[in-house]
Amino acid sequence: LSMSLTESWRRLNFFDKNAVLDPKTGERFSGLAKLQMCCWATTSDGQGVYMGESTGALFALDRSWEQTYWKAYQCTLSDVASVGNHVLTIGEDEREINSILKIWERPEFGDNNQEVDEAPRILKEVRLCPLLGPAGISTRATTITGHSSGRAIAAGYADGSVMAYVGDYLRDRAVSSKWIRIREPTPVEGEVTGTSIAILSAGGVETLVIFVLTNKSLNSYVIDAKGTLINKLRHEAGGSTRDCWTFSESNNQFIVANRDMVHIYEAEGCIDAEGARGRCYALSRGLDKQQIASFGEFLTVLTRQPALIPTPEQEWMTVVTVYDVTGKYVAFTGSLPSLANCFVLDGVFILLAHDGQLSSLSQKHLAAKLDILYKKSFFDVAIDVAKRSEGGAEVLPHIHAKYGDFYWGKADFGNAIREYKESIGVLDPSYVIKRFLDGSKMPHLCAYLEALRAKGKSNVHHTTILVNCYARLSEKAKLQQLLESLEKTASDAEAEAVINCLRSSKLLDQATLFAMKKGHDDAALSIMVDEQGRYAQAIKFIAKFATPQAERYLEKYGRRLLRANREEMMTMLSAMWLPKEAHDDEDPKEKEPAPPPVNTPLLLQLFVGDEASGATLMEKIAASGAGGIELMSTIAELNMRAHKKDEPLNVFEKVLKYVTKENEETIRRLAEELKCDPVVEALLRRTRDQPGLHAFHMRRGQVEKVVDMAIEMNTSQAWMDTLAFVAKMEQAVDDAVMEKILEKVKQTRVLHPLVVLEVLSKSSRLNVAAVKKYVVQWLSEQRDAIAADKAAIASAEQKITDVGKQIENLHFNTQVLQVSKCCACDFALQLPSIFFLCRHAFHVHCFDSYAEKADVCPKCSVEGGPAMRMDSDLSIFSRNAHGEFVERMNKAEDSIEIISKYISSGLFDSKKTSPPLPSGLSPISSSSSSSKQSPFHQAVVDSSKKRAASNPFETEEESKNPFDEPDNPFY
Repeated sequence: LSMSLTESWRRLNFFDKNAVLDPKTGERFSGLAKLQMCCWATTSDGQGVYMGESTGALFALDRSWEQTYWKAYQCTLSDVASVGNHVLTIGEDEREINSILKIWERPEFGDNNQEVDEAPRILKEVRLCPLLGPAGISTRATTITGHSSGRAIAAGYADGSVMAYVGDYLRDRAVSSKWIRIREPTPVEGEVTGTSIAILSAGGVETLVIFVLTNKSLNSYVIDAKGTLINKLRHEAGGSTRDCWTFSESNNQFIVANRDMVHIYEAEGCIDAEGARGRCYALSRGLDKQQIASFGEFLTVLTRQPALIPTPEQEWMTVVTVYDVTGKYVAFTGSLPSLANCFVLDGVFILLAHDGQLSSLSQKHLAAKLDILYKKSFFDVAIDVAKRSEGGAEVLPHIHAKYGDFYWGKADFGNAIREYKESIGVLDPSYVIKRFLDGSKMPHLCAYLEALRAKGKSNVHHTTILVNCYARLSEKAKLQQLLESLEKTASDAEAEAVINCLRSSKLLDQATLFAMKKGHDDAALSIMVDEQGRYAQAIKFIAKFATPQAERYLEKYGRRLLRANREEMMTMLSAMWLPKEAHDDEDPKEKEPAPPPVNTPLLLQLFVGDEASGATLMEKIAASGAGGIELMSTIAELNMRAHKKDEPLNVFEKVLKYVTKENEETIRRLAEELKCDPVVEALLRRTRDQPGLHAFHMRRGQVEKVVDMAIEMNTSQAWMDTLAFVAKMEQAVDDAVMEKILEKVKQTRVLHPLVVLEVLSKSSRLNVAAVKKYVVQWLSEQRDAIAADKAAIASAEQKITDVGKQIENLHFNTQVLQVSKCCACDFALQLPSIFFLCRHAFHVHCFDSYAEKADVCPKCSVEGGPAMRMDSDLSIFSRNAHGEFVERMNKAEDSIEIISKYISSGLFDSKKTSPPLPSGLSPISSSSSSSKQSPFHQAVVDSSKKRAASNPFETEEESKNPFDEPDNPFY
């Protein structure tokens, strides 16, 4: 028997004692003033209570203090029990001993303190004395009990015997006969003062446990559903009176009190042989216990004690003590000036004094209880109260938080953390973390953070703090366990914070491994390269990724890795972009896919400062068939960079073999930027871009090459650019070079000397001696030309005189044309024929074959040579006059000469229609008297008029001179 002393139990005041007022009058309730209660029973739902008098009357009282009563028995009432919606009573209707069990319907309550006209309906009546046999006729029943399920009844007798009925006593017809004897008569132990029934269900099998209390003993009997006795126990608690026991079906707990102790037994424990031992508490020890009542976890004990303020009417008083057996504290202590009884109504202890006054013991609200406990620092009691109170779960974390503060104030950090862990979810974790950041308190902080994480209330900051604590405490096992957990649950943000925390704590191996498992490859690679210097491992790590991601890492770390571990880096780059060699035994269908396109910008970035190695690698890639135009351009660029550094490199062989039509322009621009002149010159020559090559040499200031290109091009624009380049040079030009330039200009005759002198005059560094020879030669030539022109003028004047004489002769003298043969075919002339004043004649069809123009003798045209033909072609009245002029200017060695010939041909003369030749000058003047005119007359006389349709050599269109139009560019 486990016994607990109550001297150390805390005394609290969790109940309020108030007088019960009548809700109708507002005064003290007096409806039970004359009641002499001998037994009572609370309804199963707790909403009402039945109280019986020994005279046979039965009272029913509800929570609205409405009461009704009826005469249940004519003589005496021994006991009452409430079972579901029914009421069980035992008593006598006759003076002789003849106990009767009556099963009533639940009564309807009537008006206050009024007897109902009709008692509730009796469902069944059973005479209990005959159940004991012939010897039991004179034995009265003392107690009755039933189970709320309606499947069992037990009755106790004055001789100590107990009878029980197992079955549905409301529906069974044989309720009066099928009773079983549970206990034999034991007069020595006294009458039965209390019985209770508990139904246990285990594995689908129901078992009944019947407690039997007498004046001197307590026994329990275990029977099955058929009434067979399974186990019988005699408990260590002694007997007790009929008011000092209580039983609760909610927890199957039987409580019995005697003068010294209060014993508590569980129905489940009675099945075992050792179930006789129960719990024992020294509640109100040494005092005469008058009555006990229980509700929930509270047990009310009424003791009789001498009145401290005695009166003539009352020498005794009642002390009421409410115990919380589970929490082990005294919830209320009070006294009544007279003896009293107690019953439970609607979860409230009701005290009935002998004068009929009612007092209620109602529990205080949970908040009021907690305030009392907080003031007394009874936090453990507060936790227990909150756990067992409705709605206490909400305030329970707050209690633990206050309890933690209490322990922290006492420097009991272990217990403080234990309580703070229970407050997770309500108390801000930062409040606790700030209190335990000291080095000595760090183990406690770890415990709190672990609990925080276990309950899913931790965030990124809490995780990093926990990692830091493990690192500072060198808790490698716990740290490893935490990291393994984070590998499955941590978010990206949390994982990143943990990695940074591990790095700051110099736990680089753990940080690297964790980062790799969480997929934070950037962080893992950064640790390997930046902090650990494990370059070989970093290269192997990069090689595992797909090409796009690997290229991204190479952009960031490639140059460092290349400097630190060149061989492995080159191997990795080759494996990344070079196609793998196929073996003979491999299936062609199972060949690995072609490598991805080469990232040439990345290669350029990697091999900055080491262009030769980069070019070698890319040449291998290009030779394997991988890459493309961009790669070839990059290889050419690297080779040109190497050439720029004066490395032994044949730039033509290294660069030009990677030049195609697609990248030719790109490589040329790169070559110019890198000042790789051989490549630029070769590309320009390859494309035959002489102007571009000429301009390139001028940009480079290469005078001799500029002159050579001008000689090669031999155009006016090339020589003009060359002269302008020489004139703008800041350094002095070699006289020999200058003489060479002027000599070539003079020989080609593409520029007029005045233009040459005008351009060279802008030079500030050119010596006069350099151009003196050129000027002198040109002046000599001009002098000779003037002399020749004067002689030509004199000759021309003589010719003009001779022509004038010829004209006069033609004008006034008769001309006899005695030509008899055609000058073209040398056959005799036949009409029609064409005669010219130059004494040449032609058949018409011969003239059509040889003549280029209608008014020009074909033979004279041929004998005159190219100069004559050119002069004859200088027509400013033709349709293509402007185009012919531009073409002649572009081809002429001396453009001034062409301009002078056009001026002499009447380019700038006043616009007018040329008058017709006199009729005497017509080549057919000999036949002027004829009625038929020559078909060439209009063509010779007036070319500006519309030719007659009869002329076979003329067209329907009108000859138009483009220089006569308003848009003539020469006007």
